[in-house]
Amino acid sequence: HGEPVNIYTKEQLASMTEEEVYNIITRDLYENAYETQKANPQKYTGKNLAEGLENLLFICPKCKSHDKLTTHGNTVACTECGFEFNYNEYGMLENSPYNTVYDFANWQKTEIEHDVKNNVSYSADNVIFSSIDKHIKTVLTTDTATMSNDSITCGEYNINMSDITDMAIYGKHGIVFSANGTYYEMFVPHGINAIKFLLYFDVYEKLK
Repeated sequence: HGEPVNIYTKEQLASMTEEEVYNIITRDLYENAYETQKANPQKYTGKNLAEGLENLLFICPKCKSHDKLTTHGNTVACTECGFEFNYNEYGMLENSPYNTVYDFANWQKTEIEHDVKNNVSYSADNVIFSSIDKHIKTVLTTDTATMSNDSITCGEYNINMSDITDMAIYGKHGIVFSANGTYYEMFVPHGINAIKFLLYFDVYEKLK
């Protein structure tokens, strides 16, 4: 369902700066779906409710292993320590230290921030590393990709983090970024979380 939040006259908008207009749009459209769900729970029935959560959640809340969370049906399980929790039909987590995916993801960000500050590297095996020029992709290597707060390396290729100007994710497994006028792509294989690289970079940018 939807409803009007605020109505602004043309005179009001004309008196605002672009930043002020952006801020009211951001404020008016903000929605924390989990808070709304807690206030008025609605069922979201279906099969395999938890499947795919490993594309966002990659740190086990019990043993803190990376890339060990797997999903099946409504269950998320860590293959390292055996810890399990469920995603129920109300969109809430059961048997987890965090009640919602939102809370889990926020905790995960604090772990990433700790790792960036301490230069803990994140890696993935069998990453297809490519350059892209005028929409033509050239595979440079397939190797282990590692990100630290110093650089991204993949095989013989090494790119300083300070040279990266932008990074984004597409689909579930593609990371793209620009550095020194060149556009690069890291394609992470199925079963390995890709968004961790983007989250790491975002924290790096915030802290530098």
